Amino acid sequence: MIKEGDDDIVKPLEEKKKNGLYPYLTGFLLIILITLICWHVEAGNLVNITMLYLLPVLLTAFWWGRWPSYFTTICTVLVYDFLFVPPVFSFSVAGIEYIWTFIIFLFVGFIAGGQTEKLRNKIWLAEKQSMEIRSLYEFSKEMAALVDLKKIIEKFADTASQVLGNGVVIFLPDDENKIKIAAKAGLGTTKEFFNEYGTALWAFEHGQPAGKSTAVLPASKFFFLPLKVNNKVVGVLGIEVVENITLEQKQLIKAWATMAAIAVERVRLTEESNKLVLLAASERLGTALFNSISHELKTPLAAIMGAISVLTEKNIVVSEKIVKNLYDSIKNGAQRMERIINNLLDTARLESGTMKIKTDWCDIEDIVGTALQRLNEILQNRKIVLNMAKELPLIRGDCVLLEQVLVNLIDNANKYSPADKIIAVSTDMSETAVLVSVTDYGDDISEPDMKNIFTKFYRGSHAKTVSGTGLGLSICKAIIEAHHGKIWVTNLPAGGKKFMVTLPREIKNEQSEGIDNR
Repeated sequence: MIKEGDDDIVKPLEEKKKNGLYPYLTGFLLIILITLICWHVEAGNLVNITMLYLLPVLLTAFWWGRWPSYFTTICTVLVYDFLFVPPVFSFSVAGIEYIWTFIIFLFVGFIAGGQTEKLRNKIWLAEKQSMEIRSLYEFSKEMAALVDLKKIIEKFADTASQVLGNGVVIFLPDDENKIKIAAKAGLGTTKEFFNEYGTALWAFEHGQPAGKSTAVLPASKFFFLPLKVNNKVVGVLGIEVVENITLEQKQLIKAWATMAAIAVERVRLTEESNKLVLLAASERLGTALFNSISHELKTPLAAIMGAISVLTEKNIVVSEKIVKNLYDSIKNGAQRMERIINNLLDTARLESGTMKIKTDWCDIEDIVGTALQRLNEILQNRKIVLNMAKELPLIRGDCVLLEQVLVNLIDNANKYSPADKIIAVSTDMSETAVLVSVTDYGDDISEPDMKNIFTKFYRGSHAKTVSGTGLGLSICKAIIEAHHGKIWVTNLPAGGKKFMVTLPREIKNEQSEGIDNR
């Protein structure tokens, strides 16, 4: 970093590249060119010759700085004296006025060279500072759009290394609060930082700069600066240093360190906020699920307990028809509780990945028939219409799980459609798949419900008056997808809805394949 007013001012990078004899040789060639012009055009006018000889001095000062300009100035005075000042072809002078000309010429050359270089360095300083500020601004905009900590740190290391012109390494703490290398740029392998780890650790634990250009462990090759936000250290930034860095460089590094610390802390706070949101949502979901399950279990349990109370009461005489109805009530309540518990167990197995597909050849017609038989008592007052395709092929899958899908879909149609409406179960096939559909003529599904209908614990806007846990359709989706099939729902033009399932005619899965509905 350039500091104005320093005696040993840092050269611009472009000037450092143009070292060696090239500037001096070019300056001397310019003197020869001006000499030839003066010799043939203005040989008798010393004033014009003097002015022309200022050109090489000013040009070398503008292009390469003070030392090429000083060399060109001295050479110009010698050539001017030897060729044009009487007596010519001699370094002696005929009058003292020429000595004053030489002195003024040298003074102008030295002043022009020094001031031109300072001006060039001021311009370079302004441009470099502008570039650094622009880089910080652009980096801050890019960081605002990133939420992944690894990407943020890697991008920061690359950008900081390019702007600072040095190797950069960033240490971040792990879960045990031990710092580890999170990103590096412009450096070699990680093994090279083994000797630097202690210095970085000191900076992290004490929250103070350490390493080269500091009073703490100055033998280090790196300048380590803690990344601090609100007096909390969230990491360490290391800058590879060849020579001692200036105060301005430290200020620039601190600006980049502050930017990195803010980015790291922002990600950390975002993650904590997301965890709190998920925790709150989980608590709300748990409460809703507990209330829903409590209600679902309480209703059939109350029916069972009431029927048992009547049957065991010795002082109450009831007819055989009433007794049969009471036993049916107990049976229906027990079956309802069984379905609820089975759905909860299936969901738990799906979440844990312990539900396995037992692959076998399955007959869709048998699966439909078995599902209807299981729901016989629930559907005894409903009209079921079957539209079964002829010569349906066997498919590979788990017959028990596919039967559960049909049971859930038919039970869902029974719950969400009027009792006097039919329920249609249809099958069809194509060259690659078998299609099964369950149609009811109840209310349509709204657009918001359509997007979430297969989500766990989700219950639609029409479900407030109907019992349920919101698990049946999510279980169906998980089972069908585990069979490499698809399930979806669509509203009918005349009212009602149709759930459709497609299953491939050849399932490519192993007997031990699990279901993952996470």
